[in-house]
Order: sequence, then structure tokens, then C-alpha cells
Amino acid sequence: MMGGSQRRWNQIMAQALSQSRALLTPENQMILRDFQQVRQGGPTARLAALRRSGLYRQGRGEQAALWLAAALGRV
Repeated sequence: MMGGSQRRWNQIMAQALSQSRALLTPENQMILRDFQQVRQGGPTARLAALRRSGLYRQGRGEQAALWLAAALGRV
């Protein structure tokens, strides 16, 4: 995750989902908005958006890495 390949993958997926935003439910549109905020803004805003979004990784170590990556702007 910290190497950058996950960030590139997230960018591709976020762009694809943004282009299909009208097809998403209102709840999923909010999750997408929060995910985009996880990828932008300052550390506090990124972490707040991650918490709001409900996004998670399987396993405690992977979840901790997600939070660290969000704090460092690497998602």
C-alpha cells in the first residue's frame, strides 16, 4: 500500500466510479465522496473521511496500514 501501486489502483477505480456516479445509490455516492476526500485534503480531513466512509481492509495489520496510508496521504 505504501509503495504507490495501491494509490494508482485507487485512482483508476475512483475515476471509473465518478463517471458512473448517477448509477450509484445515494448511500454509495456518499461513500465515494468520502473516499475521494480520504485521498485529498489535510491529514485530519482524510482520517475523518475514512472513518465516515466505513472503508476497511481485512486483518488488523492491513487496517492499521490503511489508516497510516490515509494519514500520510498515500491512499
